[in-house]
Amino acid sequence: MNDVCTIAIPTHNRQDYFERLFRYYSEWPIQLLLIDSSESSYQGGIPLNFNYLHCPGSDFIRKICLATECVQTPYIALSADDDFLLLKGFEASIHSMQKTGAAICTGEIEKFFADEFENYIHYSAAKSHDLSYPSGNNSVRFLAEYQLILWSVFKLDLLKNVFNLLNTARPFNNNFIELVIAHVGQEEGGVIIKNLPVLRREITRSVLSWGQQTPPLYFMDPEQFEYELAKLQRLISERFSLYGFDKDVHSYISNFRPRFCGFRKILFFSKLWRYTKMIYSRSEVSGMPRKPWY
Repeated sequence: MNDVCTIAIPTHNRQDYFERLFRYYSEWPIQLLLIDSSESSYQGGIPLNFNYLHCPGSDFIRKICLATECVQTPYIALSADDDFLLLKGFEASIHSMQKTGAAICTGEIEKFFADEFENYIHYSAAKSHDLSYPSGNNSVRFLAEYQLILWSVFKLDLLKNVFNLLNTARPFNNNFIELVIAHVGQEEGGVIIKNLPVLRREITRSVLSWGQQTPPLYFMDPEQFEYELAKLQRLISERFSLYGFDKDVHSYISNFRPRFCGFRKILFFSKLWRYTKMIYSRSEVSGMPRKPWY
């Protein structure tokens, strides 16, 4: 596995997270790459299967571009610094990609609180088989049934080419990043969603998290949104000879925008309230001891 895939972990100003990453992954038979844009470089010890790249001031797009230049394996997995790939699902993803030629593979997601890694919540919708979206104009259907794929396993060449495009485009809203990956990946080899957990994500209220810093696309100014969409469609058509990105994005937004009417409105706010109460009940101010799981 060491010469097949590398795990790349972008991070910024969260070097206190490194110790648990090292403890979790240090016995994995695979190379990992930490891409750190913090102002100061990390001075602690690093396990032998980790490489550390310090690139102060680099944004997310630039960090992934640097990662794709450093990685030598045919596949690359992206993982957030507060998330953890699960070995069984990770190895199954690689096997499926080698067998089918898919460009991207992900799976179901579990969520946990920082002090309770083993007490997780199964997040993804239950299904009895893998979902496959092979190449061939299925991207609208895939985006309409969308599942998180930013933190997944990719063909290295695909991710390198997509992020070189994004480095040129510089989208105003970073949520466009994942949609460009999804559109190009689905058309350039296809996407597989495994019927088993591949990732365990930390439930966090940190202002440094992606969700806290990046508003949904449907909150953008409409003129700016259409401008960014047209710019990305032009670059995608020039570099990949692919069309229909605008339709994919509109399909995605229509599926995820809350429809505030009748039963849907009640259901949406009910789920929002339960989720918020759950987070605050487990917060540090509640007095709950926060014993490290690692």
